[in-house]
Amino acid sequence: MPNLLSGLLIKSAKLHPEKIAIRFKDKEISYEKLDLLSDRLSFCLVNNGVKLNDRVGIYIDKSIDAVAAVFSVLKSGACYVPLDPMALVERQLFIINDCSIEYLITSYKKLFQTQLILQNKSTLKYIFIIDAERKEFKRNMPGVDAVFK
Repeated sequence: MPNLLSGLLIKSAKLHPEKIAIRFKDKEISYEKLDLLSDRLSFCLVNNGVKLNDRVGIYIDKSIDAVAAVFSVLKSGACYVPLDPMALVERQLFIINDCSIEYLITSYKKLFQTQLILQNKSTLKYIFIIDAERKEFKRNMPGVDAVFK
C-alpha cells in the first residue's frame, strides 16, 4: 500500500505528522490531520455500503475538504468521480446517472444544490457532508450523514 496515493499520505502522516500537507487560501492542515479526516470519512463510506470499485461523486468547491474527500474514497477502495460545482444541475444529474453514482460527498454549502439533484430521478442513495458543524446540521434527511472535523 505505500506505493498507492493513499499509502503515501499514511506514510507522510507517520514520518512528518505536524508538517503542513496543504495550504489553501487562509487555511492549512497537517499530514496527520488530513490522514485522520480522510480516515473518518472513509470509515463512514464503508460503514454505509461503499464497496471496492464503487463510484463515489465528489461535489465540493476546491478546498482542503475536497482533497480529504479524494483520499477517503481511495482509502475505501472505491473510485471518485469529480463533479464540477459550477455546472448546471442537469449536467450533474446526467453524470451521476451515467456513472451510476450511489454515494456523494458534498459540503454544507452545496447541500441546497444537492437537494435540487435529489428532487430529480437519480441513482444517489447516500450523501456525506464533510464540513458540517454540529450546531448547523440536523439529521432530518434520510440518507444524509455528516463527518465532523
